[in-house]
Amino acid sequence: MGRVDDAMALDSDPDVIMTSFGDMMRVPGSQGSFFDAMVQLSSGRSEVENQYSRVVPWDGNVVALKAIAQTMELRPYFEWRGLGFISHSALRVRSGRRHRTGEPT
Repeated sequence: MGRVDDAMALDSDPDVIMTSFGDMMRVPGSQGSFFDAMVQLSSGRSEVENQYSRVVPWDGNVVALKAIAQTMELRPYFEWRGLGFISHSALRVRSGRRHRTGEPT
């Protein structure tokens, strides 16, 4: 648990009046932020909201995706702990760059 989670746990106590000077209002905890909770409370709602789309565009992070495409490739097979072998389900460093990883080329 982080400090925002600790503060939100304290704030859930009806005998506690939480005061913030804006520093915690938008910092997300594992359960959301104070601001999100206050918006829901003031509108009579209590629901889970997906915040991912607020910060990541539909096409993803284009710069990061380009870097991944240049440096990584799909593994033909990979053994996942608890799942076994699943083909084409993991990435590895492209063969021309593996000399830095210790992985066989």
